[in-house]
Amino acid sequence: MKLICLLAGLSLVAICGSLSANDTPSGHRVALLLGNSQYEGFTLPGVQGSLKQVEDSLTRHGFRVTRRENLAEKDQEAAVEEFAKSVPTNGVALVYYIGLGAHVERFDKTYNLLRPVGEQIASDNDYRSRGLDVAELIKKLREGSGARVNLIFLDACWDSPIRPEKGQVFGGLHEFEVGPDTLVMFAAGSRQTLPAPEGNAPSAFSQSLVKNLARLDVSVEAACEAIAANVGKTITPKPWCADTTGFGIGTRADLPLADALRDGKAPTRMPNVVEISARSRVRIGYWEARPN
Repeated sequence: MKLICLLAGLSLVAICGSLSANDTPSGHRVALLLGNSQYEGFTLPGVQGSLKQVEDSLTRHGFRVTRRENLAEKDQEAAVEEFAKSVPTNGVALVYYIGLGAHVERFDKTYNLLRPVGEQIASDNDYRSRGLDVAELIKKLREGSGARVNLIFLDACWDSPIRPEKGQVFGGLHEFEVGPDTLVMFAAGSRQTLPAPEGNAPSAFSQSLVKNLARLDVSVEAACEAIAANVGKTITPKPWCADTTGFGIGTRADLPLADALRDGKAPTRMPNVVEISARSRVRIGYWEARPN
């Protein structure tokens, strides 16, 4: 009998143990927290309190957290690019943003934008050129990081007294197609806005995220539904969510080979085919035995 190896360059490793669907976490976890509150002519309350409780909870759940506050246009872009580069192969990337946001409609296209601080934004063109485009955020994570799944929570649906009146700028964020292996969740329904938080109390969305963070290990979809149901007790419609992940971030049933090797675990049969997509998802095949 001769073993035919269909995976060139993969060294033999000792195999012991088996995969468990209950082992967590799966993959390195990293998070970027962005909070903008000090706008010219308006201060958004509750930002620091929201960031702190989300940061503390993520840290307890095994995330390495980067927190940035009150960023101008270029600083927002740089923070995202630096974060994307820091996400290891087959990692879990989570982004939480709290600050002002809006959507711009131009030439039959819709742009979801996160407003920076320290910038003059007097029109839809200003907003589009200086705001952080959510679609571009997702693209940078997908193309510039090693994440196998991206989780994006946008606490950016606030009523804004400084929203520009010139051009097609509308309050709230607009639903869209998020692409594969991605969760995007708004703090309110599509195109809906919320009154600003009172005092320094954390936002309802951040509190619900913290309360249901552990659910992400089992099912991203279930966590999304629980967050929406909790926040939806006080607002109508419920927060908008789009999830194309299809699994929980701690579920070993979808364990990539890189995680198995890192943890000293592997399938009971040796892998022979490993396919790695642009998004670093790994599929495992097996060795096969054939007669001479």
